[in-house]
Amino acid sequence: MARKKEPSPYTKPFLKWAGGKFLQLPDILPLLEGHQRLIEPFAGGGSIFLNAGLKTALINDNCSDLINTYQQLKENAHDIITRAFRLFQLYNGQKPYLRIRQKFNEGRYTPAERAAVFIYLNRHCFNGLMRFNGKGEFNVGFGKYEAPYFPLAELENFLGCCEGITFSCEDYSTVIEQAGAGDVVFCDPPYEPMPDKEGFTQYSNGTIFKMADQERLVKCALEAHQRGATIIITNSGAESIRELYRANGFDIREVLVKRSMSSKAGTKTRAKDVIAVLESLIPF
Repeated sequence: MARKKEPSPYTKPFLKWAGGKFLQLPDILPLLEGHQRLIEPFAGGGSIFLNAGLKTALINDNCSDLINTYQQLKENAHDIITRAFRLFQLYNGQKPYLRIRQKFNEGRYTPAERAAVFIYLNRHCFNGLMRFNGKGEFNVGFGKYEAPYFPLAELENFLGCCEGITFSCEDYSTVIEQAGAGDVVFCDPPYEPMPDKEGFTQYSNGTIFKMADQERLVKCALEAHQRGATIIITNSGAESIRELYRANGFDIREVLVKRSMSSKAGTKTRAKDVIAVLESLIPF
């Protein structure tokens, strides 16, 4: 007899998101404890801020559609959820998916409609990939799911976590510049690839996050640390990344994670990622 799976103690995001940190929460959440405000320059699907338990948070991402969806839900949840639910009910199939994707890329939706469509696309596209090309067009194919899951419970949980959160769509440096004593800055940038691997080097909007960007991120983080913030950065275990963090005084911790972005069953692999930490030295 199969053992019944225990329910997760954590709040699940309503979006699928490549590189999400839901499975790493036991390693990350203890590092956030005792701080007054969370700052996330690369929020993604939201596993961290949904579970951080801090009173206030500044949540940022350079994907404007992601932040629009968060903001629209915060301001007009009933309307967005109702619109999204109708899309799930009426438009499951490759042809309607491609038609809605085309209208989305042509900018033919209001901000509220666009938020609902973003949820629809995320749950109907292949593997929940949120990927835009250089023209800003969402270009992920249909996922061929018989009955995509409508994340009502997860949407309601999101709403319960919104109080005290400010959402923004800025360059990560602009957000980190606001960090100081009492803040914990959690950074989950696109990962530096391992040798002979592609890695997660792209933003969702199609731009590439290069090693020079990793270095600029560390520079911004060090300045925030000098102002009193605690810094946490996750990344691949690439030796170039380890050297960058070691040279700048970070405490490096290894975590074993699963990788799976293939459409084939049984293709999950394990990798050693790192969590780099600079603890605040300024009391607050």
